[in-house]
Amino acid sequence: MEKLAMGPTRAYAAHKVLLCAWANGGVAAADEIMFDIAMPVFDTRDATGGIASAVDAMKAGRPRPSFPFEGQ
Repeated sequence: MEKLAMGPTRAYAAHKVLLCAWANGGVAAADEIMFDIAMPVFDTRDATGGIASAVDAMKAGRPRPSFPFEGQ
């Protein structure tokens, strides 16, 4: 449980909002709000750091490292 609490909670929340939109209004409803919900997640320090570390690892031929989420 602690691992989930220390993980990407903003991404999880965005995912739940998109699933709710899909469940209530179908694919069209989820598509309509997708960028408004998902794009702010990519502007967080956690996302930019996590993506950068994954890209660096991929370029170096290493496995994707664990990234410490800060909730920011």
